[in-house]
Amino acid sequence: YRYSLVQSAVVVGVPLPRVIIGPRRTLALGMTTPITAFTALIDVAEDEQCEEVEEYLTTKGAEIPPSSDADLFPRLQQIIQQCHLVFQDKDLPQPEVEGFFYSVASLFHIIPAEQTQETLELFCSKIAIGTTKENGAFKLKLLGLMFCHLDRRDRLRYTVLCQRVRLAQELGLFSSLRTNVDKLKEWVEEWHLSESQTRTLYQLLWDACSSSNNTNKSLSSQILIELLSTFTASDAHEAAKLAEQLVVLVISDPQQFILDHLLRLEPITALKSERIYQLLTIFISERYLQFVEFYEANQTFVDGLGLDYSYCVHKMRLLTLITLAVESREVAFSDLSSALSLPREEVETFILEAIRLKLVEARMNQVSEKLIVTNSVHRTFHMEQWKLLHERLSSWKQNIDSVKSSLKTVTA
Repeated sequence: YRYSLVQSAVVVGVPLPRVIIGPRRTLALGMTTPITAFTALIDVAEDEQCEEVEEYLTTKGAEIPPSSDADLFPRLQQIIQQCHLVFQDKDLPQPEVEGFFYSVASLFHIIPAEQTQETLELFCSKIAIGTTKENGAFKLKLLGLMFCHLDRRDRLRYTVLCQRVRLAQELGLFSSLRTNVDKLKEWVEEWHLSESQTRTLYQLLWDACSSSNNTNKSLSSQILIELLSTFTASDAHEAAKLAEQLVVLVISDPQQFILDHLLRLEPITALKSERIYQLLTIFISERYLQFVEFYEANQTFVDGLGLDYSYCVHKMRLLTLITLAVESREVAFSDLSSALSLPREEVETFILEAIRLKLVEARMNQVSEKLIVTNSVHRTFHMEQWKLLHERLSSWKQNIDSVKSSLKTVTA
């Protein structure tokens, strides 16, 4: 980007400051600065650079009075106040706008530490002015450049990211954010965000995600889980609607089968007296027949949630198969047929699907008509499962000790 920036100022023939890749001299002398991300060696002093940017803005209609003030920050403030004239000009080539962006951003090191937050917020808001469907992706790119050039531990990144998410929501371009929830969680820790700031960030992401045509239900549920995790028992009631949305989202996601971690969320716990909570517990630990009974008693409620009955039936059959595989290493086809309410001839096809989804590791014995289970995921993992794991590890350790003793006997 920076190399193309140098060229763009020449190609479009505008008097933009000449930017050359390299460290700024003032930084090389050990100057301590609030923002040091946009570092560049410029062949003019900062006051001359401000003057060039001011002259360029006047060609776009800005009214900036000449100044000889030795303090450059007031001049930079005036530049930022008027910079929307460039960002909203739909006739300007994007390389020219990008060149202007870098020229202004490269002066950010002169901002006093106590003014960085306010100034950065203003600059980001100016970038967003005049955004349309046509230039929306470009505006998101500029904000992305600002974000990437700030130090990864700098809380100012939070300001830029929030503005970027807001803009993506307005444009319906959530997919352009390429959201990674694991990375977001790292940033929240590195930026030392407050609970309020963390909630604001995830709320913005959820609003942008839910208002777009995002089909990645797994990503949507991850964002919503992180948002709900910012609520405590005292304010969990405020997130009741979000908690209901999460339940519907995870149930309708064909890639999610293990749901017991949701019970650790306070807004979910607050729904204990509601039918939506009972439905969730069925998908967490109950079997197919329990779901059918619940649906028959609450058909209007389930249909009103937007859940497809045939899909739910299919998913509950898979979950029931997991339960049977955990309970016994050998499961007769007849037992599967009964538990899943499937004709005998459809059982093997259903088993193959469970294996394909990696819910179970097993083989079928057609002669004895049994499913021989090697391994299976657990729908829940509580003290009982921990005890089972302890028993198996202890058995494994005993077997290893026995092998070691045998080897010592052989080599003696």
